[in-house]
Amino acid sequence: MKPYLFVGLGGFVGAILRHAANMGLAGKATPLPLSTLSVNAVGSFGLGLLIAYSSAQRGLSEEWRLALGVGLCGALTTFSTFSVETIELARTHSWRLAGLNLVLNASISLIAAWAGMRLLAGPEA
Repeated sequence: MKPYLFVGLGGFVGAILRHAANMGLAGKATPLPLSTLSVNAVGSFGLGLLIAYSSAQRGLSEEWRLALGVGLCGALTTFSTFSVETIELARTHSWRLAGLNLVLNASISLIAAWAGMRLLAGPEA
């Protein structure tokens, strides 16, 4: 099977999970786009786990790495959506919320990726 098919299959699952996160938080009265923050954190954690698992030579095939990393995590996480939402907050003069959204998405996603890597790789990650 061609590599792009694995990416597509993973992307299919990631996109469905992303939509489910939107629907799960739809109608919730929150000033921040929490579904984007949530999927960015979960996707970053998952990609961190995948990288650590793959680095440990635990037998994960290239097809699985493509499907889970590029496909699933790529479709699940939404940096482009995060960017547009942050700009929209700023355009409506919600500067504090725009800044908070920027800081939370960046810091939580970085911490989640580090935690995912550390969970499998140990303290040296």
